[in-house]
Amino acid sequence: MDQRYRFHNHGNELIENIQKELGSRFWPEYRLSGVTFYGNKGRILKMVNSSKWLYFEFNVPVPTVDGLEVLTEKEAREKHMGSCRWVYKGNSLNSVQVLIKEALQKY
Repeated sequence: MDQRYRFHNHGNELIENIQKELGSRFWPEYRLSGVTFYGNKGRILKMVNSSKWLYFEFNVPVPTVDGLEVLTEKEAREKHMGSCRWVYKGNSLNSVQVLIKEALQKY
């Protein structure tokens, strides 16, 4: 990872754990706004760099948990979210793990 990128919250350790969970068929792209994980079908999720929350954007359906907002197609378009319609903002690492596992099954 490029040392210019500094991530808040659980940062680099969480990114490494996500990479392990996703496996070698997904690769991260680091930007100042966060880390986006891609597979052969495109983006699966993005961990947004946030100092207040664990903030994740999913491009596949994930289960409803506390902190998850499901955007309509129109809302996603208006917010320039592309195909991302499932947004998690919260502080539960357990919820993040559940969402990532579900995203893998739906990808």
